[in-house]
This record gives sequence, structure tokens and C-alpha cells, in this order.
Amino acid sequence: MAKKVILFLAIFLATLFIDQMIKELILDGFRWSSECISIVLAFNKGVAFSMLSFLDEYLKFIQIAIIILAASFALYYRYFN
Repeated sequence: MAKKVILFLAIFLATLFIDQMIKELILDGFRWSSECISIVLAFNKGVAFSMLSFLDEYLKFIQIAIIILAASFALYYRYFN
């Protein structure tokens, strides 16, 4: 069990680190284009292709509430069922 947790945390942290490095690279002005794909900077104010973007700053609170509810539900059913 401990090995699985350590492996998960290692993969999670490596993925998070790589993601942040790529974001920093793009914010510093890196651009790349080919026939297949283009890497450019784009800001999305909503979720999933700007859905719910009309909620502006309130969207983050709704997302946090959903995450807390999902985590609570998962923990409840893991430990009390």
C-alpha cells in the first residue's frame, strides 16, 4: 500500500512540475507551429472551452465547492461503508 502511495505521489508531482515548466515556457514567449499543431498562449476564462465564463470570478468558488463535495463523498463511502 505504501509503495502505491509513494508511486502515485511521485507521478503526480512529476506531472505537476512538468506542467508548470511548460506554462512558464509559454508565458515567457515560446511559440511553435507545424502542419499538425500550434502551441500559442490563450487565456480561457471558463471551463471546457469557456463554458460558464459568464460567472467570472464566482466560477472558482463553484469549482471548489464541487471538489470539496466530491472528496467528502469519496471519503465518506470509503470509511463508513
